[in-house]
Formats: sequence, C-alpha cells, structure tokens
Amino acid sequence: MQPTPYEDVNRVAAELLARVRGVLGPGFGGVYLFGSAAAGAFEGGVSDVDVLVVTLESLSDAAFAALEAMQGGLAHDLPEWDDRIEVLYVSAEGLKAFRTCAPRVAAISPGEPFHWRDGEPGRLMNWYDVQQNGVVLYGPPVRSFLEPISGDEFVASVRHDLERWPGWIEGLPRRTGAQSYVVLTMCRALYACQFGKQLSKTEAGVWAARERPEWAALIETALVWRRAGSGRVQGDANEATLSRIREFIDFARRVANGV
Repeated sequence: MQPTPYEDVNRVAAELLARVRGVLGPGFGGVYLFGSAAAGAFEGGVSDVDVLVVTLESLSDAAFAALEAMQGGLAHDLPEWDDRIEVLYVSAEGLKAFRTCAPRVAAISPGEPFHWRDGEPGRLMNWYDVQQNGVVLYGPPVRSFLEPISGDEFVASVRHDLERWPGWIEGLPRRTGAQSYVVLTMCRALYACQFGKQLSKTEAGVWAARERPEWAALIETALVWRRAGSGRVQGDANEATLSRIREFIDFARRVANGV
C-alpha cells in the first residue's frame, strides 16, 4: 500500500526512509510524513515534503555528520527535490517532554542547511500537524511518542509565533519566494485562529483572499510567486510590496488577538 496518492512523494519518501535506516540502523523508532502530502493538499513541483524522524536516543556528533552527508547525497541524486524536503530529527525523550522543555531538533529545511535548532516552542505546530494528519512510513502510531495536543494549544502557539514575525521578517531574504512564504503563513494563521485547523499555504491563501478582499491583491501576488518555480527562484520584492507585507503581519496579529 502506498502511503499517499502522490507517486513522486511516495518515491522520495521511500528513498529517504531507506537512507535514514542505512545511517541510523536500529537507532530510530518512527518516521512520519506530515504537511500537505499527508493532508491531501500536495502541489506537484511546488509543495515541500515534510518528514519527522523520531530517534531512540539523542543524535551523536557522528550520527549528525552521517545524516548531513546522507541528505547531501539525496539532494545530489534527486535534484528535483533539492531544497524541497524538510526533515526533523528529534529524540523520543525530547518529543515526549516538549511541553516542559522544547526539544533540540536536527533539521534540514528549504533554504537552510542541516543544522541544530534549539528550544523552539513554535515546533508545537509541527507536532500538532503530525498528530492530526501524520502518515506512518515506519514504526508505531505517532501517539507512542507524542502526548496529545489540543486545538487550543495549537491556536495559542500560532498566536505566539505571530508576535515574533515583525522581527523575523527583517532577517528574511527580499526574494519573492521568501516573501510569498510570509504572506501565505499569515493566511494560514488567520484561518487557524478562526477555525482551529491548519490549511495548506495555497488553500489558506485562496480562503483569505476571498474573506479579506482588502488584502486580496497582496495574497494573489504571493500565490503567483509561489506557483512560479516553487516560489524560490524569482527576483526581489519591491519596497512597496515589502511595506504592504509588514502591514499584513500587523493585521494578522491584531485579528488573531481579537483587536
């Protein structure tokens, strides 16, 4: 049985699983697909593939280096997926204790190399996505490692992240792909705060453009950017658009907090 309806996703997921197994051997407990591919909203040539790997122990320096090399080899062998795979490696102990201490996560994400991410409370949104939509590629159901997360906790985490976006945006590239990500993330946050559920970036953008016509032009521009070559290879966003994006962030924060 194939884990998703998307043949290309199934192929890359199987390849990633085989390579993780080759590096970690018996040292991992589960591998879970989440994000748009798991939720049935994957867009071919555009969407990323999101995977959670639960390790039985914290990664050693040697295991981290081996995984880093493995991921580089995967990008070389499957160039169509280069910069389109996000993999989060977290220990079973760390994942179980995420409420009391945000776990250390080894991650590779679009636009970022393989690296450690320490103490990110916002990862709760990832864990919630895995809980709600995760597809088991290997191992037991994810509830074996993850304590249940409520919808209220998820929305609270979305609101918390929104408060940090005014600072985050200033450190992002001015490339249209990065700015599209910001706009559509705001759309997802607006939907999540209203309905307690997560939509894909495109679904949320279409919804927000319809529900918030005063922002429709900006959102539709972001959707165009996203559809063009995965949204990562275009030119720079102009200053007028960047100013409008900052305003949209402030709007999303106010709406999320009922202001």
